[in-house]
Amino acid sequence: MPVEGEWKRPPFPDRVVNGRATAVICEDPGLSAIVVDREDGRVLQLDPDERPWMMNSSVGQLVACARAYQRALRAAFLAESGESDDAIDEIVERLRAEIAGIDAPSIENENWIWPLIADEFLTGM
Repeated sequence: MPVEGEWKRPPFPDRVVNGRATAVICEDPGLSAIVVDREDGRVLQLDPDERPWMMNSSVGQLVACARAYQRALRAAFLAESGESDDAIDEIVERLRAEIAGIDAPSIENENWIWPLIADEFLTGM
């Protein structure tokens, strides 16, 4: 998973975010947290000011996007060992397309985590 922090085990700690009950599934104290809205199942990333940003529409979609990221990471590693920058561009486009197919709302804003992660491939991670 392309997110640093401590991944929690059940029972997940509670945190109220914008008046809604959430479960903390990952936390990097002082930097960020990943929470799941206990009512609608959305996965949100909290910034250092505890502002929520969309990550995925559900935990299942989070897992599917993480798997797509891992495939892209493997492909990028192989591409760096000899292919051109065009190969990395293609990997990023494939990753963005795959994430859009898994969970289109998760990439609606370029400042959300999945678009930012895809762009890291272009800067050499």
